[in-house]
Amino acid sequence: MQAKVFEGIDNVDQNLWDRVTLGHPYAGWHWCRYGEAILKHPGYFLIAFEGDEPVGGAIFWVIYDEPVPTTHRAVRWLTSRYLNWRPLTVCRTPRLTDHKGVFLPSDPVQRTQVLSEIRRVGMDIAHRHRSSFLLADYLDEGELDYDAWGDFLRLKDFLNVGTWMHVRWNTFEEFMAALKTSDKKMHKNVRHNLRYAQEEGITIAIGHQMPPLEDVCRLVATKMKHYNIPFRRSELMQIIDALPMLAENSAIWVTAHRNGEMVGCELLLHDSINHVCKPVLYGRSYDVEFVYFYMCYEDIRYAIEELRVQTIIYDTEAYDFKRRMGFEIDSRNHLVLHPVSRIERALTGVLSRFMND
Repeated sequence: MQAKVFEGIDNVDQNLWDRVTLGHPYAGWHWCRYGEAILKHPGYFLIAFEGDEPVGGAIFWVIYDEPVPTTHRAVRWLTSRYLNWRPLTVCRTPRLTDHKGVFLPSDPVQRTQVLSEIRRVGMDIAHRHRSSFLLADYLDEGELDYDAWGDFLRLKDFLNVGTWMHVRWNTFEEFMAALKTSDKKMHKNVRHNLRYAQEEGITIAIGHQMPPLEDVCRLVATKMKHYNIPFRRSELMQIIDALPMLAENSAIWVTAHRNGEMVGCELLLHDSINHVCKPVLYGRSYDVEFVYFYMCYEDIRYAIEELRVQTIIYDTEAYDFKRRMGFEIDSRNHLVLHPVSRIERALTGVLSRFMND
């Protein structure tokens, strides 16, 4: 088996890379261009070959501004400063898409060989950039237990990935009929919320045109303040400015309006090859009732009837509501981690006490 590493997705043949990543959401060639545009520096792309046949690969990003999952402000500040000095080398899909960046064959022997190459190349990149850790996340439990991870730390149930729904209907009304069968009270709530939202004068618009930037910033900032999360306009602008790198019609804006004012917004990222969509950059006014529910219903309607997706991925906000709508907890909440130096090995134990608190 041979492995080739490419710096920059433009140096990788698009058809070849899309063959390597087929079946892995948000990992295709255009998604990697989008990821590079956000970070403003190239990623590293590994392809493992058996003869002339690609059998696996990985995406590597060097990240200097990884958000740390802790509410301790001092720990978050100190860790962010440290990572700015000693960045992460990470295997995952581009920012906001939240999927694994490790692509392994089903054959156990080949899988071990490919994973060994991923470890070797990842550590080489980490040393080259003086990284603190080599990280691969969004793994399922079975992937966590591969022996080829060797001395990597394996963290189970560490991430709050979100929720997902497997789409089995052709229309929103078919979805509603299934909901009525499984939960009549929830079906009634949806009907009532739709009527109340419309009586409040709320309308929903869905399209590819970017809504007014200042309205998007205002609503996203309001939502993040509500959850006590720092809002950085520069980060939002990096994401928005990178959208032209995506394949056509992969970015869809959903906005809610009342009395001429935009009161809700989000961006649907649609992977048409793998039939997946994921709402991101959600923002809303908390002075207007029913916006959240109405947008969620219209997301589902559009995903079923227009995008024809097989999977809708959401966060865990309002989890009980999503559970009753048919969403399930996403089980890709495991990761593996390798400290690059003795300093990071010592820090791992200390920081783990402050994570997910």
